[in-house]
Amino acid sequence: GTDNKSASADTKKPGGKTAGGTTKAGRIKLTEDEKNKVQSPMEHVLSMAKKALERDLPKAGGKYDGSKFSEADRIVLLDVLKAYQTLNAAEQRAVDKDEVWKTYMTAVAALGNSWHTDAKSGVDLMHNSEEALPWYVRLVVDPYTASKEESARITGALGEGGSLTALYDVHFVNMLDGKEWVPDHILVVRIPVPKEADEQPIVVHLTRDGKIELLDCSLAEDGAYAEFSAAEFSPYGLASIEGSLDERLAAPAGEDLGEPARGHGPSLTGLLPWAAAGGLGLLALLALLVLRRKTDDNEGTD
Repeated sequence: GTDNKSASADTKKPGGKTAGGTTKAGRIKLTEDEKNKVQSPMEHVLSMAKKALERDLPKAGGKYDGSKFSEADRIVLLDVLKAYQTLNAAEQRAVDKDEVWKTYMTAVAALGNSWHTDAKSGVDLMHNSEEALPWYVRLVVDPYTASKEESARITGALGEGGSLTALYDVHFVNMLDGKEWVPDHILVVRIPVPKEADEQPIVVHLTRDGKIELLDCSLAEDGAYAEFSAAEFSPYGLASIEGSLDERLAAPAGEDLGEPARGHGPSLTGLLPWAAAGGLGLLALLALLVLRRKTDDNEGTD
């Protein structure tokens, strides 16, 4: 993908009703004259856009800097777009030609870029196209605490000498309607590599159906980030292992896995395709290594 994003007024995306309120609280407050003036729907939207731009939005190098927008700034910008989405197609086309609107949309583009990276964790999805990750989608990254069972399985999967650095629950919110957003494209993900790491990390993924996946990754930004491709989003993290990932896979089931008893430890099943929602796998794009636990009911005789 590309990280050169630009926002466009996509009128097909979910919206909402025009909201009012105070500017300081993050809503656009019209003057009494503006309230009393009879405005067409287009004039109303452009008036809101002009008010939003009058907030003196932060800039850097002459361009809007979405990373420094306040939450109130973000609410105001979204309110304008929601009002725009109540217009019919002809009205929207007319608004699109207005210079105030064009300036407003550059602010929206900056806002979108700021939503595709998480400042606290450093997880970065900026390197995706606008089609794959639209501007109105906000990345949400929360620390994830593995359960006792998950921790035991991850430890077993990584083997002796392996260690997990962190796990993050990665998901998305459509900021136009507040609902969860699920990607239908493969996304490029970057996770910061700890400064103390002295070897190539691997990616650990806890899938929604309970599997543990170990993924290869590449290093970006002079080794500052581990980069990989993903289609399903649930907890991800970085880990280190003794030797290479291929060597780890070659270990016989039960060896160096800390398996407490037959049927309860993970077994290595080699390469399997990525099960993306509604599509086929990403086997050509990334080496995805799935670990499944065998149960006494389905484990065969050696």
